Amino acid sequence: MKPEPAWILMGLTSLIWGFTICPAGAFGDTRNHWNEACLNQLAQRRLVSGYPDGSFRPDATVTRAEFAVLMLNAFPEAPVWQTASLFGDVSERYWAYQAIRDASARRFFTGYPDGQFRPQQPIPRVQAMAVISNARRPDVPDIPSAVLDQYFEDAEAIPNYAQAAIAASARQWWVVNYPQVRQFRPNDRATRAEVAALLCRALGMPQTVPTAAVARPHPLLAILPEEGTVAHGAEGLLITQANGRFGYRDRSGNLVITPQYDSVLPFSEQRAAVGITPDAWGTRWGYIDPEGNTVVEPQFFRVEPFAEGLAAVGTEGGKYGFIDKTGQFAITPQFDQAQSFSEGLAAVQVSGQWQYIDQEGQVAIAALPYDEVRPFSEGRAKVKQNHRYGFIDTRGQAIVAPQFEAAESFSEGLAAVRPPVEDEQVPMRWGYINLAGEMVISPRFVQAQSFSEGLAGVGFNLYDGLSLYTDPSPADVTWGFITPTGQFGIEPQFYAPVQHIPEGDTVVYEGAVVRPFSQGLAMARLGEQVGFIDKTGAFVVAPAFTDAESFQNGLARVRLGGVWGLRVENPYPDLGPPSAYYTEISGGEYGYIRYPDSRDNL
Repeated sequence: MKPEPAWILMGLTSLIWGFTICPAGAFGDTRNHWNEACLNQLAQRRLVSGYPDGSFRPDATVTRAEFAVLMLNAFPEAPVWQTASLFGDVSERYWAYQAIRDASARRFFTGYPDGQFRPQQPIPRVQAMAVISNARRPDVPDIPSAVLDQYFEDAEAIPNYAQAAIAASARQWWVVNYPQVRQFRPNDRATRAEVAALLCRALGMPQTVPTAAVARPHPLLAILPEEGTVAHGAEGLLITQANGRFGYRDRSGNLVITPQYDSVLPFSEQRAAVGITPDAWGTRWGYIDPEGNTVVEPQFFRVEPFAEGLAAVGTEGGKYGFIDKTGQFAITPQFDQAQSFSEGLAAVQVSGQWQYIDQEGQVAIAALPYDEVRPFSEGRAKVKQNHRYGFIDTRGQAIVAPQFEAAESFSEGLAAVRPPVEDEQVPMRWGYINLAGEMVISPRFVQAQSFSEGLAGVGFNLYDGLSLYTDPSPADVTWGFITPTGQFGIEPQFYAPVQHIPEGDTVVYEGAVVRPFSQGLAMARLGEQVGFIDKTGAFVVAPAFTDAESFQNGLARVRLGGVWGLRVENPYPDLGPPSAYYTEISGGEYGYIRYPDSRDNL
């Protein structure tokens, strides 16, 4: 029998990998190691320890017994699922006997078919990843083998018993393969550094592991999360963040404007609004050009992006005007509120009334009787009065008097609208009107988006008219795309993730299930994963992300990994029952994928 290690006298609260707890960054043999940041973070959490000589020995292996202890330390709240197993080769005197039993009861581990645990066996990579997956329990894809083929060149070497766990973990971006990201190497012995990397990913510390080492489903990932890109840029420059400041990268991920601003907006018409916050009075905004040169000094308290050569800005006196690209006022500050120009007109508010002005500052549409107005799109502007929406033309004439419960702006000659209904037994549904205000696609959609590239995303309830209940569960809603004639160009087949609450009901994710087409592709969701489809409905980029934005300039921002769950409002029993539940995702990180055929499509 192997003697009990000396460190066990300290109990199992310290990880069994070493003898001495070292402060972060103190491992003598991990400086400049590919996984140094992760190891330092785990050391801070006292989940990993060093040896008496100050080393960590990142390339050493981990036994199955040691890994059982590690899992209990890393996931102390994991529930007990079953009676602990008894293994023929683990006696009650063995130093890790209780840890192995506890890990078994939590379904972290199973033994071998011969009833043995093999505690001294170095744990293979496939077992280590499967065990971590058992602890986190991510959703398993319908066809694990298909997912594995997307991620790994050696997918056929992954044993059947682990395929579901590895596929689920890969979709969460937990699998780390260094240095060959497409090689899983399932039967290689897991090193201490590799096990640490897997834990950092699964424990919600993804930024500590180089994303270049994380398994991904295809070579499209162009800009990695650790580069700090946080928002899209319509003109090819992407907002990036470092140490709480913002700057810009180009479409290859190269830093072109050093993070130095407290706030920024995307570039528009070769100008970007940037803000500094020198005092408690708020942010002062100015504008820079794509080379980072300041063209308008920070001085404004409110700003809008440039549109049609002018930008609406709010001054210290509380009035809005419009500046040109040199920062000179083209229209002097005189308005209480102001919107950007669109189709030669801008909405401004004077003494509580909205009107539209031209680029000379002259009134084009006099005082309007509406509570809200929006920019013009295709010669029509959405307006609101008494909680109802309608549309006006460029003369201010009402094409459609305010009458809809909700409406979207016009796009490609059509606007999505939702008429009110008098009968409570009749559900409210979306349809589409043309520029004349005529309903040309009858209201029959649960939700509706604007047309883009000849198609519009719509949510369709398959049970409408088939049940006494007028509005069945939102879980019955699937999304497809319609043509301007109202026919399905892509049949309803995309759906939101669903969570179950204790009362037995379901809660559906309220975020985007599909996004409008851009550059010939559209984001589409199959539950917890999204990819990109073409106009036939076929996935060009397989579902591998938890969320994604539309393609612009050949790039699409995607969310990698994250954990789906319920957010509970009023979760405290002494305040009464929960008032609401929401399905949401937490964690994960963001990167950019390149257009799948490498075309710029600018």
